[in-house]
Amino acid sequence: MIETIIAAAALWATPAFVSPTFVGGVPRLVTPRVHELAFTYMTADEMRSKVASLTGFDHAAFELYADVLGRYDPVTGLRTNDRPTLISVLFIQKVAGQVADAVLERELFLDDEERIVFRGIDLAASPDDDAMVAFLASLHGAWLGLPLSSTTANALAAAFRESEGASGTAAAYRGVVASLLEHGGLYYY
Repeated sequence: MIETIIAAAALWATPAFVSPTFVGGVPRLVTPRVHELAFTYMTADEMRSKVASLTGFDHAAFELYADVLGRYDPVTGLRTNDRPTLISVLFIQKVAGQVADAVLERELFLDDEERIVFRGIDLAASPDDDAMVAFLASLHGAWLGLPLSSTTANALAAAFRESEGASGTAAAYRGVVASLLEHGGLYYY
């Protein structure tokens, strides 16, 4: 395990980890089946597939860090990591931020019908509270397959407004995408 951590730390700074690759795609609504509501921790391959289907981006980190994030060992049939660890959480956080950056950079200059994540959103204008909650509920429901609770809505809205005040509206939208990927889109299905 220590060898994997050392190798992962060395790979952390490699150029392959720096940028996600756009692979295309269309938004896919998640409709959870009953057994999926138990929230199982995904393997790296499942995370990779889900991120590509939700955002249109693939990230090399899912392959590079599969041992840390979790994969099935073909020899033993066991999973290399069956629950989130500190290092896997840090990797997921970094991947989510990089994918969110790539999504925002790409979709800022696209026409609405060409967008995958921000359809119907004016990324340059600050949304009123109702429009923001509608966007949050739509993205949360589409990506996680669950309705947006009032607690989650309040937390995401507060983070959005804080980020918007500090860095601008586009950065606030980026933060929402990163947060949803980090806390739900990547960890569980």
